[in-house]
Amino acid sequence: MIICGNKKMLSVFGLIRINKMSFLLIVIAVFLLSVGFYHDQNSKSMNQINSGIITYTISVNIPDSSQYHNSKEKELYMKNIESNISPLRTIFFNGKKSKTEEINTDYGYKSLVTTIKDCSKNEYQYCKVFPNRNFCLKIKEEMSSSSEYFPPRVIFLNEYKKIMGYKCQKVLIEEASVLYHIWFTEEITVNDPTYAVLQHESIKGFVMEQETVFNTKKHYYNVKYTVSYLKSCELKQDIFNTPEGYEFYSSFEEVLKEK
Repeated sequence: MIICGNKKMLSVFGLIRINKMSFLLIVIAVFLLSVGFYHDQNSKSMNQINSGIITYTISVNIPDSSQYHNSKEKELYMKNIESNISPLRTIFFNGKKSKTEEINTDYGYKSLVTTIKDCSKNEYQYCKVFPNRNFCLKIKEEMSSSSEYFPPRVIFLNEYKKIMGYKCQKVLIEEASVLYHIWFTEEITVNDPTYAVLQHESIKGFVMEQETVFNTKKHYYNVKYTVSYLKSCELKQDIFNTPEGYEFYSSFEEVLKEK
């Protein structure tokens, strides 16, 4: 009886021990799943895009503080600005190079402009469709000296909204005579060392919208860039080649000399 009793008691204690072990395993499993879920969520929130395509929709507005108080004058001025600013800007990037396409009125002619940058070089290609000839120029990057650099004033605001499904926070960045109203997301980052994609060193994340406000009397309008298309994808290397049908010139003056 004692033996049977001992066996019975051992069985009960064994069952209790098994139940405790099962409970402990369940707790461990739940913990690991929670850690894994957090890691996945955190990885997703900081997903880095190394290669892809971005399109910005560009719009302008005239602030109420401008000199144009007459509605007709303001409307005419707005139409003039819109006719000189590209409504879209598309950027192709692969973590080393970038290609930007937009329509502008550089050199007094409204046409397609393609800019190709390589982070390993201190110059970029500027290619423009022009009457009778399509030309390309090699332009050196202008680097400001440390003495000319002043740290920007950065103010993070407790304002949030969604752009293309991404949660964005608003931040104000003041640099010299320019104030940037920016909405950025921490859910993704973009690897573009050529700086063709809008970015600021003081922001960890991706700029989804940026409105440039000029704090000078020479400018009477603000320009806003909003991401309207974003795709992460591998790009063929030849997409960063000089466009076909373009000829290189040493300067724009040389372009004008040819008839």
